[in-house]
Amino acid sequence: MTPRPTPPFLDRDGNPIRFISRKLPDPSYDCSLVIVSGAFLAELYQEYDVALLEYNVRAFLGSNNKVNAGIRRTLKTNQERFLAYNNGISATARDVELTDDGSAVKFVHGLQIVNGGQTLAALHHVMYAEKTDISRAEVAMKLTVVREADEPSFVGEISSYANTQSIVQIADFSANRPFHIEIERLSRSVWLPGERGLWFYERTRGQYNVARSREGSSLAAKRRFKIRCPPARKFSKTDLAKYINAWAGLPHLVSNGAQYNYKAWLDEVEEGEWSPTEDWYKDTIAKAIIFKAAQKAVREGNFPGYRAQIVAYLVALVSQRIGSEINLRMIWQRQVVNKSVDL
Repeated sequence: MTPRPTPPFLDRDGNPIRFISRKLPDPSYDCSLVIVSGAFLAELYQEYDVALLEYNVRAFLGSNNKVNAGIRRTLKTNQERFLAYNNGISATARDVELTDDGSAVKFVHGLQIVNGGQTLAALHHVMYAEKTDISRAEVAMKLTVVREADEPSFVGEISSYANTQSIVQIADFSANRPFHIEIERLSRSVWLPGERGLWFYERTRGQYNVARSREGSSLAAKRRFKIRCPPARKFSKTDLAKYINAWAGLPHLVSNGAQYNYKAWLDEVEEGEWSPTEDWYKDTIAKAIIFKAAQKAVREGNFPGYRAQIVAYLVALVSQRIGSEINLRMIWQRQVVNKSVDL
């Protein structure tokens, strides 16, 4: 940990940084919110280096990391919006020195960046390695002052909890696209033949569990929901992209991982104006059934590894060899793939 106080906490005009503080019933810590300049943080990192990150769970991942590349791009093209785009950083300290009227921070002792190390290092990289003026960038900081007796364990817990939040994935950002909303509508309205149930399209993560809880908490309600929408008939945006791209003869994209494959599918879909129809939906569910049948076959084949890749290439092979002869609508009607693959 830093053995001396940081340089004076100054805003872009050279004044001590004002803060918003919250009085807490727990006497072991104080918590404040401050906005600091990106250049100031970069200078801190230049002077203290990794000593500022002793409690952070990750080192700098490099400027080519997707998150860091986004930070770098914003700093170079849209600094004024950095404060809005960036989640900010979480820091801890042993003590702070305030101005005489108690309205602003002058010095911080024992500063540690426990979450946001990527932001800190990216700011430094852009300012020092790429020689870019980042004086217009500002960063939100949550500053927690931890009493020295509780410091090691408490700071460690703050770091752990701050770095284990739910990860926002590429697929999450596109959940509100009109075609996703339409696919969701179809999945709630197009019943299986004979009114036997539905496939459940999880447009946003956690939707399935929310819908199940809304059905009711009684055993009868849970049973009704499970019969109507069993877990085996739940599929997500990344699942959808796998079914479609594998059948389209793109198993190499599927094999590169769920998010990569989804992004490739999304890019293609967004090139034109497209809206899913009921016929498209039924055929896509048929492809999902074929994909799941391939998963079952590969699982029963006891392959030692690369099962996901084998499934993707198997579906692509079936599509290439006999896809034009397969009756997708018959698979939808039966909700199962016959041994003859419904030719």
